Amino acid sequence: VDTSDGRICAEAVMAYPHGVMTEKLTGGTPLEGDVAFQHPRDFREAMVAVVRELVGGCENAENIVGIAADTTVSTVIALAADFLPLCELEEFASRPQAFAKMWKHHGAAPMAKRVEQICIKQNRPYLDWYGGSISPESLFMKAIEAFERDREVYDRTACFIELADYVTSLLAGKPIFSFPLMKSKSFYDPKTGYPDADFLRAIDPDLVGLPNKLTYAFKDRTVATPGEA
Repeated sequence: VDTSDGRICAEAVMAYPHGVMTEKLTGGTPLEGDVAFQHPRDFREAMVAVVRELVGGCENAENIVGIAADTTVSTVIALAADFLPLCELEEFASRPQAFAKMWKHHGAAPMAKRVEQICIKQNRPYLDWYGGSISPESLFMKAIEAFERDREVYDRTACFIELADYVTSLLAGKPIFSFPLMKSKSFYDPKTGYPDADFLRAIDPDLVGLPNKLTYAFKDRTVATPGEA
């Protein structure tokens, strides 16, 4: 897009090779329930293909000043320590919880109901933050779903990351996290951080370390707000 007048200079589209997986993974593993998975490799391959096509078809490509990424929220990816999506490791290629969970994935619905009750019992503010209920679509709940449905996936995950942050981090070459996403999808308070140990312990004692698998996972992280380059 030309920033001076909004004119579209070039367009490109690529369909994700793996599509949306709701009945089985591409390797054949059957899926049950109200679930929707994607393969993170699709995001990278599409981004590379589309950008190359745009640059190739755009006059004066040297004048391109920036890339903006728009994604669904919360599409959540489980990352290994080297920033590689866990599902791309051979040992996890058939494990649903290792794949990207789309925004419309509702596998965490039972956990969300339990967390609502804990919020009420402990008089926590989270229900007020989120319109009176806890969404199973949020990153926080999808991480807890992995903990309860496939403990090995949870334990091997270095960071549960929003697709928006994953794409931005790839483009920037370092871990970048959106502050609005932390606040709106991950129970983050700018003054006190993520939920404390008493709250997490009430869900499960072994979840006390969950914040270390969110933005705290990377010491060299940058937390940014929309519009920051």
